Amino acid sequence: METSLTSPLQFCLKQVVPFALSFLDDALLLLLPRLGLHLDGLQWLSPVLLSGTVVYWLGQFLYSRYRVSHPH
Repeated sequence: METSLTSPLQFCLKQVVPFALSFLDDALLLLLPRLGLHLDGLQWLSPVLLSGTVVYWLGQFLYSRYRVSHPH
């Protein structure tokens, strides 16, 4: 395990960014129409962000499995 001072910050960012993106798309889908901004392209935003989040988590999982099986 890394003991550098930046690793807790990096760990937090890796955990927070996918959740922040998922809340961002929900906020856009719910708040923009209430503000009177009806954008036709918002329907594809949620599936794209969900797919990106799943790919990100899968990549993180595979990377952590690789690091466990191939220690330096």
